[in-house]
Amino acid sequence: MYGSDAKNSLEPAEFKQMVQGIREVEQALNSSLSKDIITEKVKDMKDIFEKSLVASKDLAKDTAISEDCLAYKKQGDGIKAKDYERVLGKKLKKDVPQDHKFSWDDLE
Repeated sequence: MYGSDAKNSLEPAEFKQMVQGIREVEQALNSSLSKDIITEKVKDMKDIFEKSLVASKDLAKDTAISEDCLAYKKQGDGIKAKDYERVLGKKLKKDVPQDHKFSWDDLE
């Protein structure tokens, strides 16, 4: 058929499919699934694939951390790479070797 609303109209089978899709979305939105439980279950795997901040070279005590002092390596069980800006400018409490995985205890 022709007409101004022909592009927006549905055949009965198409309308049924649209309603089924709406019902599936409603069911998904009303699901009692807890993302916190899922997050906890995959935490170990997430740590494996995330990256931590490590020393890009040997660094001496009292060195102020700059971007060239940092490298990013797996596993993500140290200071997270996404937190690098919080580390910049902080001073080291001790000497650290290259590839040392930083912890907050290393920094003043």
